Amino acid sequence: MQLEEYFDFLSPDDIRVKGTRMGIEHILDEYIHAGAAPEAIARNFIVLP
Repeated sequence: MQLEEYFDFLSPDDIRVKGTRMGIEHILDEYIHAGAAPEAIARNFIVLP
């Protein structure tokens, strides 16, 4: 598994889910700070594959 298969690295501060405009920081915020389960994150962000 290569990270480039799942993420677009636009700059050191701008990493996005491949094929979307979703920044990884939004997903990490939900997971780390809100304690959301991966399944809940996928439901909340409908743009995720």
